[in-house]
Amino acid sequence: MLNQILTLSKVQLKSLFGINEVRHTKDKKKKQNFILLLVAYVLVILVGMGYVGGLAYGYHYLGLGDIVPMYLYTILSIVMLVLSFFKAGSVLFSMKSYDIMVSLPVTKSAILISRFVTMYVTNLLFSLVIMIPGLAVHIWFAKPGISFYCVSLIAVLFAPLQPLTISSILGALIKGISSRMQKKNLVET
Repeated sequence: MLNQILTLSKVQLKSLFGINEVRHTKDKKKKQNFILLLVAYVLVILVGMGYVGGLAYGYHYLGLGDIVPMYLYTILSIVMLVLSFFKAGSVLFSMKSYDIMVSLPVTKSAILISRFVTMYVTNLLFSLVIMIPGLAVHIWFAKPGISFYCVSLIAVLFAPLQPLTISSILGALIKGISSRMQKKNLVET
């Protein structure tokens, strides 16, 4: 079952980021659009990392360096909760892709777990973009002990789990309530 989960997660991540479509298309326009979109994503990520690094530097400059790690974790959790909440319904409960996957020789639990893994990996990437520059600035100024590195690594790896769990539960509730309504899309929105 682990092999099924890994394979499904890999395919879903590639389709989520549009990698499969670009790899197998002969349309040059799609490839150019993908490259432009990739450049835009890289620029947004670099600006975001610069902003977080500047924020951490500002706190250290003001003498509030002790709150930087918790501040980063709190902001990250709030942003991931909001973003996960909006995509939880479409990723976890997408019946279009579920109908295709059910016909494959995989278990239903492997499909569900792979969807959670896909959301976890995307949130982990977002977590790394936020936490790495902020923690790097904090490490530069505070020069913490070795235990800080261990705790930070654990915090970065587990940071996506709490917002993912909360948003999945809320997404399931909204999907369940809206499925019994006449105007499903309006209720979901």
